[in-house]
Amino acid sequence: MGSLVGICGVMLASCGSDSLSKGSAEGALEDQLVMFQDSSQVVRLNTGYYELDDADARFQLKKLAAAGVIDYKVDLIVETRTGWYAGQYDHYFVTVNLTEEGKKYVVSKPVTEIVDKDMEVKESDESYPEDNVAPGDDLSNTGSAAQSNLETPADGDVMDPDTYPTATATADMSEYEAAQAKQHIDMCTFLSHKNKIVKIQRIFCPEEMMKNGKASCEYIYEYSDVTPFGRILNGVKEGSRQKESATFVRYEDLGWMLQD
Repeated sequence: MGSLVGICGVMLASCGSDSLSKGSAEGALEDQLVMFQDSSQVVRLNTGYYELDDADARFQLKKLAAAGVIDYKVDLIVETRTGWYAGQYDHYFVTVNLTEEGKKYVVSKPVTEIVDKDMEVKESDESYPEDNVAPGDDLSNTGSAAQSNLETPADGDVMDPDTYPTATATADMSEYEAAQAKQHIDMCTFLSHKNKIVKIQRIFCPEEMMKNGKASCEYIYEYSDVTPFGRILNGVKEGSRQKESATFVRYEDLGWMLQD
């Protein structure tokens, strides 16, 4: 254990010999924080045809349509109930489709983590005998079984987790039931904005921190390249600024690294 502590001590350098500069702090923040990566600041929206009784959510869709990124319409369907809950109930069904302008902001693979390149492993092309084994039991004998009326999905049929399962509307359904049966939802991910560092300030490295190769600072960043989806769904405004603080540790081989 003592030798391990000694090795770690050698790896840490003091601030005095190579102090944390504004440039090194900004570089570490931009490289090591997800929030400063392109396509990391995203927002999600359901497209398709579905019930949406939340008036505030419908107002957001109306704004997105005004911004030219979606086509939007809403239908009011009145449900009549009998029995214990007799009465008339309002239901709002919305149709949401992306415009060509809206499609420009779609993000297929948002950045959610910083990948350690040293941990990346190149996939091997080598094959093994077990690679060709299919799932399922190889039964040598089967007994008789009652025939099932359930439909068996064809091989390869996989339900999209972002797609709302739909039913088929029939003539004996009420208007509300028919609308429910026609629902289909596709969840889309859009770029909201980007974060840009505008200032590094209050770099702090007193003697006690210098001994351990540590330093801290404050940084100011602003929202830039804000999209209509970011403005309307996230409430983000172009140029708005935020202030945060960060602590760093300096390693001989890696330089300044953010401390968790």
